[in-house]
Amino acid sequence: MKSATVPVADGTLTKSDANCETKMSPMRDKGEGEMDQQVAEVTEKQAKEALGLKLLKAALADYVKEVLKPAWKEGNINKDAYKAIVKKVVDKVSGSLQGHQIPRSQENVDQYMAQSQSKIAKLVQVLAYKNMVMILNMKTDFSIFVKILSIYIMVKT
Repeated sequence: MKSATVPVADGTLTKSDANCETKMSPMRDKGEGEMDQQVAEVTEKQAKEALGLKLLKAALADYVKEVLKPAWKEGNINKDAYKAIVKKVVDKVSGSLQGHQIPRSQENVDQYMAQSQSKIAKLVQVLAYKNMVMILNMKTDFSIFVKILSIYIMVKT
């Protein structure tokens, strides 16, 4: 039978054969300290990226709410549409960024927001407009339904 090398949870490799099983230490090109340092660097990068993404999402949500406030006060959008638009914009903008494009500090987030405000505002306006059109279509469909129903009731009686 052929022997196979299988990884084990503790980082060692097990070489299994038909009759025996032995543990081998993993081959390392670098020393133990260098490996720990690389792992720490990767973890630090991931932490900065996660923090930056969290800061960006918060800034995006605040800006979208600011842009939507006049439409909300005029009654052009309801609570559900307001929440949906904020979520869509935050998800769309944050999802469009690749890992290296995500701002990693508050200063970088502020710079990104300053550069992208006009694009984000246009996206919010488009989504709000689509929402208003959808509501108008629903109202129109409902009013036509009511008229048809009233005509049907008049004809029946």
